[in-house]
Amino acid sequence: PRRTPTSNFCDLQLMPRPGTDGALVLGIIRILIKEDLYDREYVASHVNGFEELAQATELYTPEKVAEITWIPANEMVTFARSLGRSKRTIAWMGGSISRYTNSMQTVRNIIALQALTGNLSGSGKGIMNVL
Repeated sequence: PRRTPTSNFCDLQLMPRPGTDGALVLGIIRILIKEDLYDREYVASHVNGFEELAQATELYTPEKVAEITWIPANEMVTFARSLGRSKRTIAWMGGSISRYTNSMQTVRNIIALQALTGNLSGSGKGIMNVL
């Protein structure tokens, strides 16, 4: 992770330790579920395995994710809350995610995150994969 000219336009830039993106996403998902910031209606009609996902994120507390990713817990919580309030979010995955041994799980986590927030598809929503 690095700062770029685009970073100057960000309110918050999270730069996780390389290879820990999946843990970060699981921590964000946990916060969204615990704080009821996910799209219940979308999840009820479009998501399979929600209970299993919620259970799988239990270990990913902000403090634990901070240890794994080196991102301060308060920054992760701030980001998760902002994401939970967003009605249009595009997850932009760069090619670097595919270079980790846990890349498939990380991509699945990002897809789950977009589904939980109702941002999986639609105008101004979705996933962009750039290689």
